[in-house]
Amino acid sequence: MRIYLPPDANCLLSVADHCLRSVNYVNVIVADKQVHLQYLDMDAATAHCTKGAGIWDWASKTKTTSLMWSWRAAAMCRPWESLAATALLRQDLPDIKVDS
Repeated sequence: MRIYLPPDANCLLSVADHCLRSVNYVNVIVADKQVHLQYLDMDAATAHCTKGAGIWDWASKTKTTSLMWSWRAAAMCRPWESLAATALLRQDLPDIKVDS
């Protein structure tokens, strides 16, 4: 079984294309019908989905942000929730250290 959690519409299109072309797999795509921000253009979305995971440089200024993005995938929350949580961590705990 493969489970996909696309963060935006272009990633959803890339994942759907991949799933529809695959055989002998159970594919689960978790998505909703709400309006969300578009983070990646189609080429970037395809590259991101092909890797399976990645760090978006524009959203990952520190290891804390990267860690929050990893938690986002595990918790299935939307990307802006991770960015907001990271901003609160930077504001309230500016000396937080995350080991690599």
